[in-house]
Amino acid sequence: MDSSNSLESKALQRALDRRLALLERSRIHRVAEKCFAPEVPSIRKRIIVAKGLNSAPERPVHAIPQKEDPSKVTYHPIEPYVIENYNKWIAERKALRENLSHLGDYVSWVKGKRNPTALETRVLITTL
Repeated sequence: MDSSNSLESKALQRALDRRLALLERSRIHRVAEKCFAPEVPSIRKRIIVAKGLNSAPERPVHAIPQKEDPSKVTYHPIEPYVIENYNKWIAERKALRENLSHLGDYVSWVKGKRNPTALETRVLITTL
């Protein structure tokens, strides 16, 4: 028991010594930085230079657009064929969604069929 405690205390002492050495190096660095480079904020400042970034033109600064007066806004009428196309598209989309919702019924029908065709079998396998 005594030997294990002494090994643990030696390991803790070594870890403490390493930590103190690192802290001492940091303290020396900070003192040297204050003495020899007072005008530079940090000696260890990382500067990344990317080629080609300095040659890029500056982007123009745009002013924030002001909100328009609602009385000055002009509304353009919608052409009748646009409304007709939109209504037709809505009807097609509604029919498609309805057919998709009935797909479960089709699957149960094909499962109950005695002799399904090759295409029906393939569709049934891919849907399951």
